[in-house]
Amino acid sequence: MINGEEKVSMSSESVEVKMPKTLTIVGNGFDLAIGAKTAYEDFYDCLKDCFQAVSINDFKNAYIHDDNEELINSFYNLVKNNRDNYFINYFLNYEVAFGNWVSFEKELTKIIKSLDHLITSLNSHDKLFMDLTRHTFVTTYVRIMDRTSLLQVLSVYPDNKYFCANLRIQDFTKDGAVPFSIKGKVFKNIYEAYKGVEEFSERFPNLLYNDLITFSNLFSLYLGIVNHFVCFDKVIKDAFDTSYFINYNFTNYLEKMIELNHLKFGDVLYINGLAENVNGFPKEKIVFGIDSNTKLDNLSFEIFTKRIQRSMKDTDISHLDFVLNNSFENIFIIGHSLNVADFESLGFIFSKCEDAIKPKITIYCLNDVAKRDLIINLKTILGNNKFDEYQREGMLSFIDSNRAWIKSCK
Repeated sequence: MINGEEKVSMSSESVEVKMPKTLTIVGNGFDLAIGAKTAYEDFYDCLKDCFQAVSINDFKNAYIHDDNEELINSFYNLVKNNRDNYFINYFLNYEVAFGNWVSFEKELTKIIKSLDHLITSLNSHDKLFMDLTRHTFVTTYVRIMDRTSLLQVLSVYPDNKYFCANLRIQDFTKDGAVPFSIKGKVFKNIYEAYKGVEEFSERFPNLLYNDLITFSNLFSLYLGIVNHFVCFDKVIKDAFDTSYFINYNFTNYLEKMIELNHLKFGDVLYINGLAENVNGFPKEKIVFGIDSNTKLDNLSFEIFTKRIQRSMKDTDISHLDFVLNNSFENIFIIGHSLNVADFESLGFIFSKCEDAIKPKITIYCLNDVAKRDLIINLKTILGNNKFDEYQREGMLSFIDSNRAWIKSCK
């Protein structure tokens, strides 16, 4: 792992060492391929089991293994002490609202963009208005009927610990507006109401971010709990031998595989942080966020972007420029969906790698459906002209990952 001057191979004094000509970008598909239960769906199942467990022993029976009891206790207590957490409840309610699981990162982007729009609407004279009902208290209305994604987000969890948005059709009485109330607040006059909404708008992003930190800490603990039964006896030789790695995962399985198989490599850069738990407590180092290029109306919501979180949590992003100063002949992409949550960082990586020579891009994909999505995402990252250029010059290829794994020679 890159960490200052810790590794001799990364220091400026090691000029005699031949630097790798290959860059390998790794996503969660790699962890899944070696048997790790790191999918958000696995985490969701664990979270649901814990939330519904009558006692800690009830929860332990499903997840206890070897020495992970300390982490299980911490996970259970963190869930039970945060039963009103916005994100815990949102994702547990998602299944009820829509009947199936969804990509966490895509849904997180929708949540943050939608709630950002909600705050903008609350601060808008055109979209926020008050009604003094029977001269006793103020009812607040906000016009958000023009934003379908926001209505979808609110429909999943409309009555949370922060606010209540009444989405019943019969309540859309004010030109398509939704009755909106701030939890714990009853306003006696219009002045109080406007002031209360303004104060809520200022506080809400930070309160919501604290809930996201709790949620990410739960995922860090979860990764420690299921850190078992991982298979390290197979590799994709071309991509793993003599390469630098940019790892988008929160686990160190990649590094373990390289070491166990005695392969040569430059280093592993954990761009989104590495999940670490000390004495049963997460170190709060992993990045749970949205793509940094996501358009947001309110500056206070930028704490949810990966760019800000990487700086706050001091991930290996600070070493990215050093790694990319090398000239790479090949870029391998393994287990990464190239999805919207990483467009900004991936776009930078590809553009930086082209500064010297244009590298050949090889993408390992699970099936034709995955290949289709990867092509669409890569075209968005590179842009139409650059993507067409790679295709014309034969510098872009896709490989069936099911046929690419080989038994290692330990």
